[in-house]
Amino acid sequence: MIAKKHISHVLHQLQIILTLAVEAGYTDFYAGGTIGWDTYCAQMVLDLRQDYPNIALHLVLPCSKEEQTEKWTTAQVNAYDTILMQADSCEFITEEYSKDCMRLRN
Repeated sequence: MIAKKHISHVLHQLQIILTLAVEAGYTDFYAGGTIGWDTYCAQMVLDLRQDYPNIALHLVLPCSKEEQTEKWTTAQVNAYDTILMQADSCEFITEEYSKDCMRLRN
C-alpha cells in the first residue's frame, strides 16, 4: 500500500510512464476496476486523453458493478461510475462475485 505522503510522487511517476508509453505508440490501456491503483491508472489514462485523444481505456472487471461495489463508499462508487462511463470498452469476467473472480480477471 502506498503511504499517503507518497501518493502525489507516485502519481507523477505514473503520468510520466504513461506519457512515455503513448509517445512510444501504445494506444490501448487496460484497468481492472478495483479501488486504489486500478482507479488511479484508469483516471490517469482518461486525463491523458486531453493531450492524446487517440488513446483508449478498456476495463476488465471481475464481476457486475452491483456485486463489486456493494461495500464501497458513495465516493468510491461515483469514481467507478465516472470511469465506467468514459471507458472505451468494458468486459465483465463473471456476473457474481466469487473468491476466484479477481484472479480470473488478472
